[in-house]
Order: sequence, then C-alpha cells, then structure tokens
Amino acid sequence: MKKQSEIRRLGVFLNRLRATFYYPDSGTDALTRVPSGMDGRVRYAGETTDQILVGNNRSTNNEHHKHNREADQLKAYLKQLTAQIEPYQVVVVMGPRILLHQLENFMKEHGKHNCMRLDFLEHDKMTDNEFRAAVRKHFTEEQQGS
Repeated sequence: MKKQSEIRRLGVFLNRLRATFYYPDSGTDALTRVPSGMDGRVRYAGETTDQILVGNNRSTNNEHHKHNREADQLKAYLKQLTAQIEPYQVVVVMGPRILLHQLENFMKEHGKHNCMRLDFLEHDKMTDNEFRAAVRKHFTEEQQGS
C-alpha cells in the first residue's frame, strides 16, 4: 500500500485561454496559471465575417488558414498541458466538455495516459474557490471509497 505522501495529485481547470493548476498535497492554496497561447475571440465594433460570397459558398483562403492556425495552437497547448500533467499519478481535469475530449484523445494518441489515473469532470465555469473545493472534494471522496 502506498503512503499518502507518495501519491502525487493534481487538479487542473482548463479552458481555451489558460490552464489553472492546483496542488492539493503542497499544503498551500496557491494556484498556478499557464496561458494557452491561443488567440481569443476579439470582436470589433461593426465587425463582419472574414468570408466572401462566391456563388453559393461562403469561404476564403484566409478562413482556411485561420482554422489551420487555430488547430496548430490547440495542438501546442495540449502538448504543453500533457508535459505538465505527466509527472503526476492521480489527476482530476475539469473544464468544458469539448476541450476535455480533445485533451483525452491527444493523450491517448500519444500514449501519455497509461502511467497515471485521469478523471475528467465537466464544468463550464468555476471561480478559484469553487475549483479548489471541487478538487478537495473529489480526492476526499476517492479516499473514502478506497
């Protein structure tokens, strides 16, 4: 049986703009934030789409490149998250459903999920205090269930 001090646990709340890490075993309530590097959605007054109407299709080469850039930024973000999550044995990841599935699929694709236990919990928005409480609650329920 492993001692409690040997188990390395991590709580992660992520969205498209940043990831927030909480280390419940550290003894402090400090949160670490890591920016994603992804471009947020900027809206300008009087903004229209960046597409043009050609026949019945609404598409441009600019839009195609924009989607490719977004996919590349997402892949780099997921790679960065995976590298930071990898040293931990038990990880609870919270965030929007789509991003959780993308992270899970990325980790399966790259074989990074085999050596740890990952729990994915869907939450769209959380304050810092709600996030800390949810991580603590998850790990205490886990201990009581063992």
